[in-house]
Order: sequence, then C-alpha cells, then structure tokens
Amino acid sequence: MLSGNDIVLTHSILTYLAAHGGTAPLREIAAHFGVPWRKALDVLWAANLVDIPGFPEPFDLDLPLADDEDSPATPDSWVSLGPGGTVDIPPLALTLDEVMMLVAVLDCAAEVTPPGATAVALGQLRERLVDAARVRGFEGALWDPPEALIGEEPLARIVQAIEEHRFVTLTYHRPGPDLHERVTTENVIPLAFLSDTNPALRAVKDGQLRRYRLDRIGHVTVGQAVPRSAARDARALQDSGDRARKRGDNWNPQGYDVRVTVTRAGLWAAETLPGIAVTDQGDKLVLALRATSDQWLMSLLIQLGDAVVCLEPADAASRMARQATQLLKET
Repeated sequence: MLSGNDIVLTHSILTYLAAHGGTAPLREIAAHFGVPWRKALDVLWAANLVDIPGFPEPFDLDLPLADDEDSPATPDSWVSLGPGGTVDIPPLALTLDEVMMLVAVLDCAAEVTPPGATAVALGQLRERLVDAARVRGFEGALWDPPEALIGEEPLARIVQAIEEHRFVTLTYHRPGPDLHERVTTENVIPLAFLSDTNPALRAVKDGQLRRYRLDRIGHVTVGQAVPRSAARDARALQDSGDRARKRGDNWNPQGYDVRVTVTRAGLWAAETLPGIAVTDQGDKLVLALRATSDQWLMSLLIQLGDAVVCLEPADAASRMARQATQLLKET
C-alpha cells in the first residue's frame, strides 16, 4: 500500500513525464526527485497496476521489469507516459490561503538554496503562483521575494562541504558589548540548514551542536574531509537535535491558552494576530491567546523581544525558558 508521500511522489513523476515529452530515463527521474531509481520505478508500477472503477487503463505507462531475466531494469532504462490513459492528470486548484502558504514555503527553501537549476525552478514556480493570484485579482496579497541572507559564494561553499563531508571555516558576526560587532572564526562540521524564523546553519563545533544564522556568516572556506568517527558523532548529535525539536514542537490543532504581558511596544501583536483578547493596563497590555505549538509561541516571543514582561501559565514559561537557554547555548 502506498503511503501519502508515495502518492505525492507518483503524482509528481507523472506530471514531470507529461511536461517533458512523456519519456525519461530512470536516472534522470531519480536525480530530479532525489530518490533511488528503483523507488521511482516501484511507484510508477503501482500507478500502472492501480484499479480505478470506470477507468480500464488509468495511465498509459510503458515500464521496464525490475526482475526481467533477459533485460532487467537499470538506471538507464527509459519509462514513458503515453496519451492513451483514461485518467487525466488534473490541474491543481488552490485557494488564496494555500497560495500564500506555498509562496512562504518556497521563500524559506530559496533562502537556503545556492544558485543553480534548483534555485531557478523555485523562482519560476513562485512567479507562476504570484501571476495566477494576480490574474484572479489578488495582486496586493503577495509579497516580494526575500533578499538573500548570505552571499551566493559562501552559501555554495557550505553546500559543497555538506555534500562532500568536509569542515568549513567561517567568519561569524555577532553583537558584542555595547552593541559593537564581534567577529569570530569558527571551524565547524556543517550538517544542514534550518529554515526557522532566522534561517541558520546547523553545525558541530568541539563536540557540541551549534547553529549559525545565515545573515551573520561572512567569509567561508572549505577545509579537509571530516574523519569517519567525527562524522558519525556529528550525525548522532544531529539525530538527537532532530528528536528534541520534534518533542518541542508539540503541535495541537486545539492549542493551549497562554497570557503574555507586554509593554506598549508589543501593541503590534494585539493589532495583527487573529483571535487575541487584549486587556489594557495602562503602560502594559495582557494578550490572551491560543498557541498551537511551543515552536510557534517561541517564535512570537522572539519577535516581541524586550517588550515581553511576563508569560503565563508557569509550565509554558518554564518550557520557553528551557528552549531559550538551549537556543543561546547553540548560538
């Protein structure tokens, strides 16, 4: 039985074939979607054998057999989607909210994508979504693309180091005493990018998991290969960090109630966040709202910054304090 991810992958491959002349080698499909070529072949066979009442042959697919004794499938085997199928690949209808969400996701991906075919494809898809919204009369609903947080060359070098399992040496700019800039040189094992409120590089330095904001990274040089033992330890730290992030993101559609007391500098939150109840206490405001996850609440508190005076209830405040302490430790 296909999983939800497999269904999305199948639809994407069929769409790709339909848009590229109906035929392509498995190697090309695997590289485009970042999956093993056998996986691509498996989901296409599942589509080829699917039984849909009223549609005798849903998809007109010509596929190689993985276990054919005379000519087994290889990465260079071609697959094709002909015009004889009885099921059309339907156009995807989106609401304005869904378009806005997709554009936001594309912007997050673009911020950590180096120049190249992938970055171009992300930009083109974004343009198509924005143009479609404009045609429907929503010209002012979407925003301009984000500006680059890091130079193209430093970003490309970090991506290279991640792919080749190498160290990088980077200059990192952070605020120091009296708001003077403090620049340090960091030699780290780069692991992955984090598309959070402030997109960052996750890396390991001196056996500890760290994060480096992309907009604070300056010069980058690629160093020597990471020894196997160090790479293994770094992956273990990354897995541990991923598990901690999942535990911290206790998303719940019903959410939980919190009260955030802020100075009047936090008035913008009262005016922009939906569903908020505000109690005006003169020089302070009490914002009663529902948080859907700890990650969302932490993002709000970071945006409010020094305007935050108090957070209730105590258990929510305790969780936020632990997350903030970990965040400071990593940065």
